Amino acid sequence: MTQVISETKTVERAPEAAAARAPNAWAQKIIYALVAIGIVLGCVSRFAAVDFKPVWGDESVTILAVNTDMSIPANKVTTAGEIIKEAYTPQRISVTTNLSKLYKYSREQLPLYYLGANGWGDFFGTSPTALRMYSSLIGALTIAAMYFLGFELFSSPLAGLLSAFFTAVSPFHFYYSRTARPYELFALTTAFSTTLLLRALRKSNFKTWAGYAMLAFATMMSHALSVAVLAAHGITVVCRRKLSNTVSFAVTAIVIGLSALPWYYQLNYHSTKYTGWLQGKQTTLIDHLLASLPTITTSIIDVFTNQSALVVLWGMCLLTLMAIFLWKKLGSRSLVLLTLIFCPIAVLLPTDCTWHQQMLSLDRYLTPIFIAVPLMLAGTAAFLSLSKKTWQHILAPVICAAALLQSGIFCNQYFSTKYWHQPDRWIGAVAQEISKSPDALVITNETQDQVISLCSMLPATVRVMRVDETPAHYSNLGQEEFFYLKQRHFRQNARLLHYSKTDGIQIIKPPPVTQ
Repeated sequence: MTQVISETKTVERAPEAAAARAPNAWAQKIIYALVAIGIVLGCVSRFAAVDFKPVWGDESVTILAVNTDMSIPANKVTTAGEIIKEAYTPQRISVTTNLSKLYKYSREQLPLYYLGANGWGDFFGTSPTALRMYSSLIGALTIAAMYFLGFELFSSPLAGLLSAFFTAVSPFHFYYSRTARPYELFALTTAFSTTLLLRALRKSNFKTWAGYAMLAFATMMSHALSVAVLAAHGITVVCRRKLSNTVSFAVTAIVIGLSALPWYYQLNYHSTKYTGWLQGKQTTLIDHLLASLPTITTSIIDVFTNQSALVVLWGMCLLTLMAIFLWKKLGSRSLVLLTLIFCPIAVLLPTDCTWHQQMLSLDRYLTPIFIAVPLMLAGTAAFLSLSKKTWQHILAPVICAAALLQSGIFCNQYFSTKYWHQPDRWIGAVAQEISKSPDALVITNETQDQVISLCSMLPATVRVMRVDETPAHYSNLGQEEFFYLKQRHFRQNARLLHYSKTDGIQIIKPPPVTQ
């Protein structure tokens, strides 16, 4: 297909069709060069030095989900090395057994990522490095998926390449392609299912709708917030005002919903027990909307720093201008981009307001936005590159160069910081202090995932005992022990307690983290 027709019936030629006759061919040559550089570097960077950072606490949750039989025994002295060895040794179990255990013990996630990670672990192990490589592969596939989505949406190979480019250099996709968590898989399935939806709307036959149904179900099984993606797809279909497509989508959505219902019921049952860490102080609708704006603007401006009010304002202006520009060019075809941005916010906003949570401030819960924005950038750059106005076709390679520069700045800051998040700095500082005593005994009532994260930073010989009771019961052991405690919640109240015969129990603040 070489044409994109808007709602006003005006014809916008694809960038390639205009390249031969336009005087701006040099701009497209620069764009192709930047795209090639960005995609190659993006793919390579996803696999490079994936073991650079220590184990994030949530990555330990992945390890426990893959090794569903693993359990750190309570009230029993073991060593950090033994805990890590068991955690990193894959369990060869059948798919049905794994599904059964995932269904029983599922906390906040759905099974697709963990099933794949379990199969990957059978060959490559379940160490953080191996599981991160699995996510890196998913990240590389996401780049390819975005090419097909961009091509399908804009009917232009150049727009497809630009979609892949902006995904390859996206800090968000780079970051989560290097973590053993399911967020990049959520992005991959969202991209593929949206591609099949657009194709089903265009061809409207049983084969394409069946393909969409399978990929949409995969999306539903990748992350709980995929309901926002399904809602975005539904709004897109209804607004096209074609009855046959609306009926086909409704039937598909009902089948998908019924198939996924058992998992979402179980997920709702368990998630009520494990979302206390999401509690925040914001209470009003406006507060939560304002909290989401910095997260949204990281999809277009992200240099790994706190978003100032000026940066947020500038980012929102850019997103608004691109949305208006693409609506004028594509009409209702661009509606899928807007729904992928606003539906996740609409789904999370009532939850955050009702339970005073802060999911809107976390970029990983707004993954569909990081699919829509690279597409918006790609479409804008592609149309600008064929413009007859000199300043517009100059702007297209400038946008690509700016995205590549931003990615370089982000990667430099990423590799200059040892830890993932502030809580990991506490764990690292605690590990540094404990490591000074080769015969240390660590007594902790932390959760298993946090214990695994701590043990991954400790010498293998350090002894560890996980307890269910208050560790004060063990203060009369007469040796040198470290008490690593959980008070309400680790991120706010983690502390290291040191016991000695002469001084009793003392609170020791962890030393500053050295990068």
